[in-house]
Amino acid sequence: MKHLFLLISFIALGLQGYSQCTPNPNLPDDFLGIDPLADYELPCDTIVPQDSAVVNEEYVGATFTIFIPSSISVVNLDSVALNPADATPPGITGLPSGMTYVCDPPNCVFPTGTAQCLEIIGTPDNSNAPGIYDLEISAFIYGAGFPNPPVDPIRFPLPEDPADYNDLESLLVNVGGVNLPVCPYQIDLRASTPTKDLIHDQLTIGQNTPNPFSGVTRINVNAEVGDYTFSVYNMVGELIHTEEMRLNGEEVIEYDASLLDAGLYIYSFSNEFGSISKRMMVK
Repeated sequence: MKHLFLLISFIALGLQGYSQCTPNPNLPDDFLGIDPLADYELPCDTIVPQDSAVVNEEYVGATFTIFIPSSISVVNLDSVALNPADATPPGITGLPSGMTYVCDPPNCVFPTGTAQCLEIIGTPDNSNAPGIYDLEISAFIYGAGFPNPPVDPIRFPLPEDPADYNDLESLLVNVGGVNLPVCPYQIDLRASTPTKDLIHDQLTIGQNTPNPFSGVTRINVNAEVGDYTFSVYNMVGELIHTEEMRLNGEEVIEYDASLLDAGLYIYSFSNEFGSISKRMMVK
């Protein structure tokens, strides 16, 4: 039986000195692989992640949950490991230039039996042509009966039928000696639109300080006079806070997060011409 390793995928650059994602806590105990699921057979008609990236704009959309049961059929598993983004080769390849990924835990070693997560981050730059980018995600399985260190990676997405897991060999599709999924995860990269450019001409926002923080944080903004919406979201896209405000010139916006759980959040300012977002960490 070949040595196997799970793969995971996703992207972005613009790494900050911290990162924390929130895994999906509602996966079934027998789930194996990455959530959300990508297509696993032809036709490959669903792009996952569904959040599109935009050239020269920070990508803040994609969090993936990795869950591996402690055993598959009669095989006991210990962990699945994805090469970090700064390794050669990285565990996820094919990302547009300017994008990368970060793991929680940071070493991208995911113990079995516990949901962990990975986040695609970054700002795709002008060197990228708009279009669909196929992602190749590969990882290694550690466990009883597997060589240590493992040799052959497993690539995602995995088959959706749990019966396929009874024979781990069936998880591998040999294409020219390389194990590849039939339908890859994909990033939809779009050109910057005039609408999105307009709000960047009207408004600049700074990184909140202090960050990480507990209690109150402050955000410096410089805006053309007008009405804006300030919003805060958690990492699964739920709206936590919103308020309308009139901005004019340089101002400091205070936000009290004392009622929020520790974790990573997105704050944004928007108007009819678009929105600008950044991350903040509550500790």
